[in-house]
Amino acid sequence: MPELVPIRSGAVNPARYWSDASAVVDTIGSIVEAPSQGRLEGNITAGGEPKIFQVLTGAEALEANLFKNRANLKLLTSKVAMHLLSEQRRSLFSGIDQLLDVAQWEDESSEIDEKAFQSFLRFIIYAQLSRIPNIGVGPDGTVLAGWHGDGKSIHVEFLPADQCTVLIRSHSDRGPERFAWRGHVARLQHVVASNDAIECLRDIQEHNG
Repeated sequence: MPELVPIRSGAVNPARYWSDASAVVDTIGSIVEAPSQGRLEGNITAGGEPKIFQVLTGAEALEANLFKNRANLKLLTSKVAMHLLSEQRRSLFSGIDQLLDVAQWEDESSEIDEKAFQSFLRFIIYAQLSRIPNIGVGPDGTVLAGWHGDGKSIHVEFLPADQCTVLIRSHSDRGPERFAWRGHVARLQHVVASNDAIECLRDIQEHNG
């Protein structure tokens, strides 16, 4: 399982992220300019003026794809901003930037699936967590999150369509125990509590009183 990236809550200028997100459509749309009419046939255009196609390859294509992925995820976050605290938004933006940083990109790295990210956002809002956990991204773009506390741990993989899988590790008199479950994110908090692991979330929830 890929390691999770710790969230850093440093000084962040939210206005910069809003401006990046709002400009993404124009930026991405200008990468390739298509003919206004007709089609290109070698050096001849049938039914229209010749147009220049800019095809990005290698590092430029990767950087453009990561920029688009980052911007789309921040747009999704902005749509539910009224349900998030300012610190939550800053932590989410920081985590997105770290996971999709072209300077840190490796061959096994993956872009974040937008539908999986929506499932993650829904759990954060539904569970009323005041702080964002450490997050990572799986090989298929799923969002990974982890909580630890009192000798127990919770590892969740958020999937598209409000689905998730969870692995809860704990210890009892009988030794180490594991519990795995898959289902809707709306039931995740209940599953965690039913397996006596809710204390893993309390450090994140305590700011809600």
